Amino acid sequence: SSFISYAALAAGRNPQVFSFVNEWYFFGGVSQAYLVRMTAKGFDLLPKGVEEIPFYHGLLPREDVVELLAEVGDFMLRISQPKPTDPRELIISVRVAKDNAPSSIRHIIVRRQKFPQGEVKYLAVEALGFDTVDDLLQYYITQKTPINPQIKTSVLVNAVKRKPWEFHHEEITLKKLLGAGAFGEVRAGEVMIKGRKVECAIKLAKIVKDEAQLIHAKEKIKEMMHEARLMRHYDHDNVVRIYGVAVDREPLMILIELIKTSVLVNAVKRKPWEFHHEEITLKKLLGAGAFGEVRAGEVMIKGRKVECAIKLAKIVKDEAQLIHAKEKIKEMMHEARLMRHYDHDNVVRIYGVAVDREPLMILIELVKGGSILGDLRKRHGTITNEEKLNNMVLGSAKGIAYLHSKGCIHRDIAARNVLYTNKKVAKISDFGMSREGGKYRMRRCMKVPIKWTAPETITSFTYSLKTDVFSFSILTWEVFSNGKDPYKGMTNTAVKKMVIAGFRMEIPECPEGVSNLIEHCWEQNPDTRWSMDEAVAELERIAKKEAIREAKHSLSSKRNSESSEHEDKEKLITYSTKSAKNTKSCMLGRSEMESVSQSRKRKKKSR
Repeated sequence: SSFISYAALAAGRNPQVFSFVNEWYFFGGVSQAYLVRMTAKGFDLLPKGVEEIPFYHGLLPREDVVELLAEVGDFMLRISQPKPTDPRELIISVRVAKDNAPSSIRHIIVRRQKFPQGEVKYLAVEALGFDTVDDLLQYYITQKTPINPQIKTSVLVNAVKRKPWEFHHEEITLKKLLGAGAFGEVRAGEVMIKGRKVECAIKLAKIVKDEAQLIHAKEKIKEMMHEARLMRHYDHDNVVRIYGVAVDREPLMILIELIKTSVLVNAVKRKPWEFHHEEITLKKLLGAGAFGEVRAGEVMIKGRKVECAIKLAKIVKDEAQLIHAKEKIKEMMHEARLMRHYDHDNVVRIYGVAVDREPLMILIELVKGGSILGDLRKRHGTITNEEKLNNMVLGSAKGIAYLHSKGCIHRDIAARNVLYTNKKVAKISDFGMSREGGKYRMRRCMKVPIKWTAPETITSFTYSLKTDVFSFSILTWEVFSNGKDPYKGMTNTAVKKMVIAGFRMEIPECPEGVSNLIEHCWEQNPDTRWSMDEAVAELERIAKKEAIREAKHSLSSKRNSESSEHEDKEKLITYSTKSAKNTKSCMLGRSEMESVSQSRKRKKKSR
């Protein structure tokens, strides 16, 4: 029997052949042999064997493989991270091109295939099978034959050894638990570095057995390894150091400098905005969703009851929903954190949170009246232009301008997200998408309200204060169209094309100057688009002009009314005079007639 000397291979010397017994394969050199067992589906890797191979890198992710395989012909041995129900697969990764394209490194799975005649072959590619794994490796290493026939440079030339920062699990001692989460935990521990024990903090990725959680677990591992990859390049007294990783088997570990900061100096008291659940009274249900609900209620603030709207996070018992629930809670608390900094008549106020136990609650100002959109549709055709301009549009503009002065990009300005009180005050609400800073770039695919979204956001996923201005122009359009849907009947895809091409909707009937404002606010180029301060100034000018025009119109109407009243009085006097004369004539006529009658009576009597 014979074997490949992997120590020799790693050192660049010619390897020897190795042999097998049944389904157990010997990997090793002159002084050591290591075992790997083949199964029908893949490999079950035994730690004592494979972990000692100098160029075996375990569960090292592809991103690290790219960094380690620097030259064409560099290769390593590693294992995959499949679904929980599937076996590990042994993989040979080899660099075939110098560039950094994804195809510059090829990952070849070593597979076992049983033919109908009962013959077993071991394959790296479909076209070529070997009786044993020994034959497969010997062929590709000694003959310098490309392991992928279609790629001439896929020759196994230089075995890349394990790096000093790649530790064996046996070199690590786990100790006290420091913290835990959905996909892992952090422990204090020790690691052997150059023959001495070094204290460290150890991040452990959770071993996932549920296939439904696998995607999120892989994302978490990817994030952990990205962190480790970055930290390896840093060495400074004021930056936490990394010692390395342990990826030869699960659980994956990251070993970093242990910072002992357990001295309790200053107890941070509960803030005024942190309420106890006992201080809150839940009342009427206002709305509900997949991960929570909103209720009307009351909270005790400085000894008095204050009406409020209460957002409650849903208590999740199903582990499969836990990730989404945590995301929603994170979003809720982000919203609360932002809103604590804002105090303006046209921005919904927050009173605080209740987080001492579940369900988590956010307590905000209760606005009786609903949204501007709801009010427009409810009172369709009965709202005056004066109210639309002064209360709805200008009020919203002032709220947005205030947020911008605080460095907040709202990212979801629309009539549905502006509440409208019974006293006709507009209040910006719904800060779930809001971000602080002058610019924000979306890093992952998310649902966004396309019909209110600026062209630069559609093309580059970038948000700024000017993208809010664009959204405000659509809000203004909604107000003066009495709550109609923007781009009614059009798909999001069609709207994207239209907006990117620079086309806009027809502006509805509105006061003089408002159409010009809308055009400046939905300008294609964000650099020439108005700011919210400019929009507010223009709206105030328009409102003042409209007020003067209305006052003149009112005065003119009053004068016309007074003139008409004077004419009516003159006519009445004339009529009264004529009437009096006629009455006098009548009275004189009667007197004369009576005198004649009396005279006739006297004459008749004398006869």
